[in-house]
Amino acid sequence: DTLLIYIVTRKLDQRTYREWEECKGSLDKTSPIAFEVFMQFLRSRADLIETLELSRTNYSQAVIKTGPKIKSMVATQSPTSSISELTSKLNTVTYGTASAPFLATRCLKQIGLECRDPKISEIIIHDFYVDDLLTGGRDLDEVRFIRAEVTKALASACMPLRKWRSNDPQLVSDAVPQSFHLNIGSDEPDKLLGLGWHVNSDDLGFPIGFTKSTNGYTKRDLLSVIARIFDPMGLLCPIVVTMKVLLQRMWLDKLSWDQPLPSTICKQWDRITKQLPLINNLRIPRIVVCDLYRWIEIHVFTDASESEPSQHDG
Repeated sequence: DTLLIYIVTRKLDQRTYREWEECKGSLDKTSPIAFEVFMQFLRSRADLIETLELSRTNYSQAVIKTGPKIKSMVATQSPTSSISELTSKLNTVTYGTASAPFLATRCLKQIGLECRDPKISEIIIHDFYVDDLLTGGRDLDEVRFIRAEVTKALASACMPLRKWRSNDPQLVSDAVPQSFHLNIGSDEPDKLLGLGWHVNSDDLGFPIGFTKSTNGYTKRDLLSVIARIFDPMGLLCPIVVTMKVLLQRMWLDKLSWDQPLPSTICKQWDRITKQLPLINNLRIPRIVVCDLYRWIEIHVFTDASESEPSQHDG
């Protein structure tokens, strides 16, 4: 009951949560808060709350078939129902708890550790980013094998893989219809770890939305726009650095967050933002290494100025 009350109170609005904290302060702190007390508080707070239903579980992995009753769930459609008759044992990773994100990814890693195929184990452990799998192979047969084996391994833990996407139409056409991502006739890129992936052309893009302000700018406005540009590979450095130089200047001038910016900075920012929508037209080929190469060389040149460091790779 204590865990259930904690989960529910995390979802309350600020006013109700504040009143619950005040109510809890007047209760006996030596014993756990009873579920009936929490229900009584909800009824006094809002007469429209007639039921409390917590029957949805977003995580179905990590099934615990033996052991003590660690967590319990109460699902009821009637306030007059007996709590003892409606209490169920939770055997899965529970949605809403602080440990749920870690447990979900830890379960994923455990599946990889227990996988007997070394290659599939490596893919499950290292090619997942949270719940997104980014992997590939040299030919269709290899990728089909990876898809089948990874799907099989994760299905054994009740973790189905869906929304398959590929730059090769054959890999999508032979997938289960419910499992692939349908995006026919749309020019909108798919999301790939914050970047845009144009599947048909196999290019990466940088989708960004920007609304020009008509009431002037502040340091907060500029930082908000800069933070929206996600560029993990540094492909937009010439653009981002120019914007960050302005941000650096504002810090040197000791401008506050919501103070109107000087006209000189506003004019420079206007020139930058007029060209900012052009970022949406950029297309960077995803494949950077050609087939049948003999060797690869990376040349790095570094330099620095008073405004920013510089690095050139070639």
